[in-house]
Amino acid sequence: MEKPLRASELLTVGLGAGLLLKDKLEESWERMRARGEQGRDEADRLRQRAEQRYEREAADWEAKIKDKVREVIKDLGLATREDVEAAVQAKD
Repeated sequence: MEKPLRASELLTVGLGAGLLLKDKLEESWERMRARGEQGRDEADRLRQRAEQRYEREAADWEAKIKDKVREVIKDLGLATREDVEAAVQAKD
């Protein structure tokens, strides 16, 4: 059975995938632009779609990382900000 990824591993994987995607898209974009004016328009559309997709996926990765960090905090029994605030209010 595979061990679940740690938060730091998720972050590393997400960043690596994002950078690899960015490099590959830039290479494709430059090849398309070199083909001529029609290629430039096509390349610009491709770049815009890729940027939009990257932003959506980056948001998904960020949410997954936050969830994983919360899970690790819970597993370790660490107090969250809400726990500390509730304890301070209960003390007052």
